[in-house]
Amino acid sequence: MKAKLLLRKRLTLTETCFVDIRIWQVPKPVRGSPHDEVDYAYVDLERLQDDFWKDVELWMKDHTQS
Repeated sequence: MKAKLLLRKRLTLTETCFVDIRIWQVPKPVRGSPHDEVDYAYVDLERLQDDFWKDVELWMKDHTQS
């Protein structure tokens, strides 16, 4: 099986902030990116997206003006 793109979406959150989401299904684990990474216990696609949006909300609180 080749990698399969499950979701690709770019959303504008504010005038200066956006998210670019790409979720891939891969046949076997792949090496991580050079970004700081945290272990993540994958459950399903819905939970992954819910957790992502919670992280975005926290990031927005810390990095945007009220």
